[in-house]
Amino acid sequence: MKFKIKSQQLLIASLLAMVATLGACRTAPLRQPSFEVQASSQNQVETAVKSALKKRNWAILRQTPGTIKARYKRASHSATVGIDYSRSLVNIKLINSEDLDQGVDRSGDKVIHKAYDKWISNLENDIYVELSHLQG
Repeated sequence: MKFKIKSQQLLIASLLAMVATLGACRTAPLRQPSFEVQASSQNQVETAVKSALKKRNWAILRQTPGTIKARYKRASHSATVGIDYSRSLVNIKLINSEDLDQGVDRSGDKVIHKAYDKWISNLENDIYVELSHLQG
């Protein structure tokens, strides 16, 4: 009987370890890109950023010259970012998130659900594309 209990405990411990590992696989390092752009004016970058946000269904919450605060929501997941821009530089920083497993991993690095990384990569790429359309 003792052997059976230990086997069950080992099985439960193994299952818990697998679940914890699977949960960790859903996260990735938090990416907050800062990238150079080439535009004739800050207004041109603003137009490209707003077009990229609209294309990806982000809601603009607030806008001041050189800064846009935007939110993306999908089901119970959401992310709010601040986008600072000039005619030569764009910075995208996470302000907050909901239900995206935001945290810190064992090595102290910030992590978040992989979906956020995809959303931000798409946004960054779309800003480049929109700028190329405006310039050419």
